[in-house]
Amino acid sequence: MGAGVWKLKDIGLWPDVRAGGMFRRNVRVLIQNANGPCSLLALANCLLLRGSIHIPSRNTSITYDQLSLLIADFLVTRPNDNSVLTLESALSILPTMTQGLDVDVAFDGINNFKGISARDSGELSVFNFAGVDLVHGWLADQGMKEEYEALQRAGSYEGAQERIVAGLEAETRAVGISEGREPNISEEDQQAISDSQHLQAFLQNSSSQLTYPGLFALSALEPGSVVAFFRNSHLSVLYRRYDPQPDSGEPADAPILFQLVTDSAFRKEPEITWESIVDVDNSGSGFYSSEFRPAGAAGGDFAGLDAEHALINARGQDRIVDDSADRQLAAALQDEEDGNAARQHDQDERRRQVRMNPAAERRAKPDEGKKKEKKDKKDCVIM
Repeated sequence: MGAGVWKLKDIGLWPDVRAGGMFRRNVRVLIQNANGPCSLLALANCLLLRGSIHIPSRNTSITYDQLSLLIADFLVTRPNDNSVLTLESALSILPTMTQGLDVDVAFDGINNFKGISARDSGELSVFNFAGVDLVHGWLADQGMKEEYEALQRAGSYEGAQERIVAGLEAETRAVGISEGREPNISEEDQQAISDSQHLQAFLQNSSSQLTYPGLFALSALEPGSVVAFFRNSHLSVLYRRYDPQPDSGEPADAPILFQLVTDSAFRKEPEITWESIVDVDNSGSGFYSSEFRPAGAAGGDFAGLDAEHALINARGQDRIVDDSADRQLAAALQDEEDGNAARQHDQDERRRQVRMNPAAERRAKPDEGKKKEKKDKKDCVIM
């Protein structure tokens, strides 16, 4: 499957039954290619789930040209009085979304992002133009005062990286001062060193790019929200499910945050559509069907596994298939190499026998001696 073509997966009836209403429809979503443009797919899948765009039921895959035309048609008909982009600008930015998206996350709000480059800033504006919220859950904990203040001073992930470097440089200067027996360190360097340590601790402790303050903030999204979700340097679709009704028989603590599963390893797993988000390290996450039932026996090879191990299992199976093909190719190459070596050995052996038996050499080349003699006489030069 080429980089500009994506497979589709039928996830069944939508919207969620908790949303109410009688107008449920079959929805198919785009499946992620390896290293594919997750920003474009996240935008498209949000629009598909919201009913803003539709893919014909006869399609089993979709090309970039087809997808961009669907999105462009939607943008043309959508009023955008509050967007910083014009329609022409938004349409011109769409092709760049096939190259991915680099964003700078700010730690003080789930909606706060900055583009790393002008192109990225434009892509962020396309989400706004399309009315799709872009969120993350990488928030600072106000209860950890010094760490929170260090993050406030850094402002964002890129700012944190700069502050960490500044702190390490300040530490280097401090070592030089102490070796020179000058104990005084400037207040600026002291602050830089302290901030660097707190920032490093925060980034290490939140390597999943999700914190509990962020998780609580995401849980406060309006029920029924379908948004683009940034986590682990990847964009996907996040759905905030409606709370269960008291008389529904569902547990009150049932998951309400779900991430759309678009990994190609699960394209043929009909029972795996959503992955719950209930903690920051995925230890309690699980796979769910399109009806938000825990994936059971119909989940095929991945039933009974948690989300993380099922994904490892699925990708491992892909690697097994790839490894099998690699082994077959290697075996064929080895056979060819062995055959060439055997033929070379036979030729070398025949040459060795000829060298050991001059008569055999003359029989093999009966005219060679005569030709050589004539050639010597002809080439002789008298000085």
